[in-house]
Amino acid sequence: MLFRSKTHVSQAEINQISAGVVRLGALDGGNLVVSSALSYAHSDTVELASAGTVTQSAAINVASLSLLGTGGTYTLTNGSNNVTTLAGNTGSVDFKSNVSFAVGTVAGTTGITFTGNARLYAADALIPLGQTATYAGSGTGTLTLSSDIDVDVSANAGVSGSGKLNIVLAADGNEAGSAGRVAISGATLSTNGGNITIGSGDTPASRAAEGKADTGIGVNITGSTLNSGTGGNILINGDGAPSGTNAATGIGINVSASSLIAAGAGTITLNGKGGAGNSLTAGVAIGGDSTIRSASGAIAINGEQAATGASRFGVLFRQDTANSALYSTGGGAITITATGTAGKIAANSSITDYSKAFIGCASNVTCYGGIITLKADRLDLTDAGAGADSQRSIRVGGSGVLVIQANDGATSIGVGSGAGDLAVRQ
Repeated sequence: MLFRSKTHVSQAEINQISAGVVRLGALDGGNLVVSSALSYAHSDTVELASAGTVTQSAAINVASLSLLGTGGTYTLTNGSNNVTTLAGNTGSVDFKSNVSFAVGTVAGTTGITFTGNARLYAADALIPLGQTATYAGSGTGTLTLSSDIDVDVSANAGVSGSGKLNIVLAADGNEAGSAGRVAISGATLSTNGGNITIGSGDTPASRAAEGKADTGIGVNITGSTLNSGTGGNILINGDGAPSGTNAATGIGINVSASSLIAAGAGTITLNGKGGAGNSLTAGVAIGGDSTIRSASGAIAINGEQAATGASRFGVLFRQDTANSALYSTGGGAITITATGTAGKIAANSSITDYSKAFIGCASNVTCYGGIITLKADRLDLTDAGAGADSQRSIRVGGSGVLVIQANDGATSIGVGSGAGDLAVRQ
């Protein structure tokens, strides 16, 4: 049963309606309460409309649900909700479905537009953002996408006005031990100064998403742009699939053909851990002509190398047809750290991977200032077997200071053919 002020509509009465879409409430209407299980026998599409609060004490069971009403506040978190497609244009949304659901198109409403906060949770395997999510407020809003296992983003999320948007992508939201990965493909996430945080559980700022059997990658960013605007931070935590999960790959964070951009004092931090026992394992892998760029804010790339695996890296630059580039235009410090067992920073994953990368520079001719720190047990900046004009190389440049450190402060450094615990290969 659904209540609006003193109007009572029973499930039996709803089932007497014959229409392709049934709307319950009004765009400028008062509060709604779903007090008994809501479904619609003649269609799979229901719209709820209110400018007030919308709550529930019983489940909603429709395939497609739209949430409407200027300034409406929706709290629909019943553990038995069964909705597979959600859309909306309203104020704030806190929504949970007991099955996987997608943000899509429902009865002419595409994606979800909100002026407050939007928290979307799938208590099942997957929540995919398949249509645009837009913050239309003037203050600061937060979009949270989470599920018991995976989060997929293949559509844009951003702002339509002067407001800021924090974006949180959190796999394994119930922290039940089931691995959950995050995949972003062909999407633009733009926050206008808000933060972008990717990880897992209730604390994605410190808890990593984890690779699974499908890709072995904890956080996989392909063909996408993450732009936190002026003052917004980007923080990503990912662990590669462990041994026995994906034999080929165990990469914590993979950035391919993508851009991660922060302006002003905004920082970019990637914390990745390689999965042990895989053919290719890396804490952080960057390639496909990607760009990671800040202004005065720091860039920190932290890759933990696995103890076992055929090809092991802490931080790996790979699969570039031109060049990937990490740089700060306003003097922000750049720190790349490879920890773990014999942590390595390298420019290729195999003899056929002719990767190049710039650190501190956007190109061969455009470089910037700021301190650059490379900290590892091994640096493979070029491949001596590739000839004088190396086809595999990391170029470090700029007008600032270059610091090369071993993970152990007492470790000696050997350059080229020189002896040392930390080998800096020319």
